[in-house]
Amino acid sequence: MLKQFVEIKTDFEATHNWPGCNIKEVEFLKFPHRHKILITVKVETTADRQIEFFCLKMDIDKIIIRLYGQGLIKELGSKSMETICLDLLAQMVIKYSPTEMEISASEDGQVSGILVYKRD
Repeated sequence: MLKQFVEIKTDFEATHNWPGCNIKEVEFLKFPHRHKILITVKVETTADRQIEFFCLKMDIDKIIIRLYGQGLIKELGSKSMETICLDLLAQMVIKYSPTEMEISASEDGQVSGILVYKRD
């Protein structure tokens, strides 16, 4: 089975922390630290590509502002990359469901949380 997707990328700067970190080697994660959060969103389309790239990117950027504010550096508290993906998905399914989607949130382009949403 062949599937077609569009993909957009966007980013924002943010601070977050992991207050419950109990791993000695990375205890610094308990304290707020800064990352460039890189978001990648893939949305399934059909052959006539009913979703325009620019419109999808604008939608994602608006969702990020709605969820995390307009500040230059977003304060995410203890949110993980996986939680950011869940936040985005909860907003995206309103407009794009039942379309299949993949969302990733990366810390500085090095490590990512990834969420795959498949329609029933």
